[in-house]
Amino acid sequence: MIAYHITDNERRDAQNNPIRTPVAHLFVAEPVLTEEERRGRTIADLARLWQEKFTAAVKSELERAVAIYRANVEVFLR
Repeated sequence: MIAYHITDNERRDAQNNPIRTPVAHLFVAEPVLTEEERRGRTIADLARLWQEKFTAAVKSELERAVAIYRANVEVFLR
């Protein structure tokens, strides 16, 4: 679980402050390395691969959250 909020510097509220969403949470599953991915790699290589997969998953979920925000930005302008 990862807590986040979105600060929209392109839009302003009534007091001319950037819009900032309330805190929300992402739930990202732990990456699973397949047997094929593990074969012939060092522990350092596996750690780096796991980290890359995890980072990509978090980035993907955050991009999805921003897309949802943009589709519903009017809710935060009230």
